[in-house]
Amino acid sequence: MAWRDELQDATFRGVSFQVRGRTTEGGRRSELHEYPLRDLPWAEDLGKGAKKFQVEGYVLGPDYLDERDALEDALNAEGGATLVLPWRVSAKVVCLRYSLGETTAEGGMATFGMEFTEAGDNLAPSVSTDTQSVAAEEVANAKIDAGDSFASSFGIELQPEFVTLSATDLLAEAVGAVNDTVGKLTGSGDLLFAYVQSAQDMANQVLDLARAPQQLAVQMFSLVAQVRGLARTPAAALDALRGLLDFGRGLPAVLGSTPARIAQRANQAALCSLVRHAAATETVLAVADMDFPSYDEAVAVRDGLEGPIDDLALEAADAGDDQAYAALRNVRLAMIADVTARGGSLARLFTYQLATVEPALVLSYRIYGNAGRDAEIVDRNRVRHPGFVPAATPIELLTPEAGVG
Repeated sequence: MAWRDELQDATFRGVSFQVRGRTTEGGRRSELHEYPLRDLPWAEDLGKGAKKFQVEGYVLGPDYLDERDALEDALNAEGGATLVLPWRVSAKVVCLRYSLGETTAEGGMATFGMEFTEAGDNLAPSVSTDTQSVAAEEVANAKIDAGDSFASSFGIELQPEFVTLSATDLLAEAVGAVNDTVGKLTGSGDLLFAYVQSAQDMANQVLDLARAPQQLAVQMFSLVAQVRGLARTPAAALDALRGLLDFGRGLPAVLGSTPARIAQRANQAALCSLVRHAAATETVLAVADMDFPSYDEAVAVRDGLEGPIDDLALEAADAGDDQAYAALRNVRLAMIADVTARGGSLARLFTYQLATVEPALVLSYRIYGNAGRDAEIVDRNRVRHPGFVPAATPIELLTPEAGVG
């Protein structure tokens, strides 16, 4: 078969035209590195370069004007399209530029000089939000807002002695509650020493701190933050800090409508809220540090913390503290977004009951096609001996594949 018989019609976006000739440019993208005292450079290969086509085409005949307009519209259209050339050439391209020529001497004909380049799919890296950093940023904002709110609503200046004593006694009780929380943890060494020193300083300076509400807020947030640092795991920190979310719930209400009683009541509410808000922000940071084994465990943490933080936000709103309400709402939403984003693709939990007692590695192979997950089965279900997974009660396993959100 002669080569002419193998030529095909030229088209772009389905518009036909004639071709006189074409040239193609290609090659590799390289970055040339030349080093002192070395004779030969190193060409770093950066991948295949975009192929370019220079095409000399034309349309002619009694209806050439319509064909000219159709080809020009195709060349001006947005996006890539298929270019077919006579020499078994077909590629998805975009038109970089073209020139159109017409003369009266060559009536009934329009010539085109066209330059195309390959146009692949948009494979730019996908953009995702660092939800853990967003949560940490909202926590930082909430601490500032909570400190400002506390400083504006707490005060003992020019108040009777019983108002001062009530405030300092409650502050000492708050420090004691944080100490009780630390007693649930197993931290040691320099971190524990630093915490003990901070707690003692606060306990010894309750009167001075009560006279400086802004400084009191800073030190309370710092003290509760040290609790999280003493925990060996983020989960342990979360468990310990949960108790502080209810600090002061059992305190008797301050009754009376005198200015002194109103100040005492406001101080009690402000200090209790400060401790709760400090605990809430640190629980969110603990959650942001957690690695969840499964979707179900991530959802359980998220749902278990969402309600208490929402309650604190509503309490702030009821008290007319719009600033604290907005800050706590943003913290809650950031925590939900973080856990949802990181937990959505994790494996799900399911229950499974063996017909007979068998080794964990046998069960691992049957469920996962991989005997190497036997330790996971043993740890999750607290199996006493890996060679004897019980058959009497259902056990908890992770699905072989991650979930879909």
